[in-house]
Amino acid sequence: MGCSAARAADGARFDGSCRAEPFLAAAPTSALDVRQFGARADGDHDDSAAIQAALDALEPGQWLVFPAGRYRHTRRLTIAREDVTLDGRGATLHASNADDQALLVQAGGVRIAGFTLTAVTDQRRAAPWHSRIAVWRDGDGLAPLHGVQILGNRIVECGPPGSSGANCSSSAAIFVHNARAFVVAGNVVRRSLSDGIHITGGSQVGQVVANNVRESGDDMIAVVSYLGAGDASLLAPAQVAATIDVRRRRELVRDVLISGNDVAAPYWGRGISVVGGEDIGIVDNRIDASTHGAAIYIAREAGYATFGVRNVRVERNHITRVQTTRPAYSVLPLPARLARTGHGAIELVAHQFSDEAAIARLREALTVEGVLVAANRIEDAGVPGVRIGYGWNQVFSQVRALPDGRVAQRRFGGARVSTIVLQDNRLMQVERGVQVLNGTDPARALACAGNVLDGRDYAPPRCDALTSAAEPITGTRVACAVTATRR
Repeated sequence: MGCSAARAADGARFDGSCRAEPFLAAAPTSALDVRQFGARADGDHDDSAAIQAALDALEPGQWLVFPAGRYRHTRRLTIAREDVTLDGRGATLHASNADDQALLVQAGGVRIAGFTLTAVTDQRRAAPWHSRIAVWRDGDGLAPLHGVQILGNRIVECGPPGSSGANCSSSAAIFVHNARAFVVAGNVVRRSLSDGIHITGGSQVGQVVANNVRESGDDMIAVVSYLGAGDASLLAPAQVAATIDVRRRRELVRDVLISGNDVAAPYWGRGISVVGGEDIGIVDNRIDASTHGAAIYIAREAGYATFGVRNVRVERNHITRVQTTRPAYSVLPLPARLARTGHGAIELVAHQFSDEAAIARLREALTVEGVLVAANRIEDAGVPGVRIGYGWNQVFSQVRALPDGRVAQRRFGGARVSTIVLQDNRLMQVERGVQVLNGTDPARALACAGNVLDGRDYAPPRCDALTSAAEPITGTRVACAVTATRR
């Protein structure tokens, strides 16, 4: 298919600073070899059936080894056995079907380490099996998948721009849904047609650390919590309000650490985003050349019907070149590839539909509240270093689930953004330091201390002095360490 094999990376282990080091030991003597099941690894033969047979033969605790070579598969490969390890050091998995290409994890305790994964793509798609690695099971009410680890893989393009191999996945490169105690670490992701790494579906207690993401077609790393499955924006607000506690338990992403990642140059979307989520840490990341939107985006989005955001720490990140460059790589036509949102380098914003805001429970819940922005370094931004507030008003039209099939218009505007702390940030060569729009709650105003703009002490507008009485914003409880590095 015009794609050549690429070098695979080893698995990774992590110290307290979220730096990756090789960790996978040699495979045990009890490991299965995928060639025993008929896989040829010659790049031409369809190895789908042989690989699936090997996956189905695994017993808990076993390894499946993929010796060096290029394994072509024409459909998704499903891992349904618990507590197994796939060792792909030296191996390339090439998906030649743009519509069905995932390495699909449907069991707990699975480790996928050391592969190079490439793919044929044609257009951006949206289903889990359009991702290159997907942690996902179909059906409501299923138990979470515990202890999945995606370690030290390379998910990359295998052809020049414009070719069928120019992108690494039809959707997100790594997709994690309804997982617990998960680890996505030490991976290289390049040129996914959607998000580089996407965490959703009520996933909790996770680590996204020491990954390298480049030139994604949407957010490079995204935490997204939808109010419901499917098109949640069609849900009636009264129904959402009546079931909000159940939805939180099932759909809200929480307790996730995003640390030590190096991400750059998305041609659409943002750098690192939390669009609905609680107890999140965005710490010690390097974010460069966000050409279209914010480097870090914290939001409640009405149009995508997400949860609000609570208790997030944005700390010690190094952000450079925000909306000051053009993308070196893009699949979008002009002028879309040159579009810029005007987001701040760090953007905090909330929107609600007017029919949501009319219900007190949703009006209070669907907001952004409790965000610490501390000790970040922001350089070279053609937008504000930090932008905070409601945003803007506009009409959003959609087909509602009405018996007569009418098209209903829903207007959305700003929702509350409050309990925001800006502390010890260093801003240099930005359009302006901090822009506060009409969205901060005057009863719960911003608190600031120790910020510097172009080498001088800087007091952001409409910002109170930070006092010791301020409520602490803790972020995630997850520490930067792999919790299950079984040999």
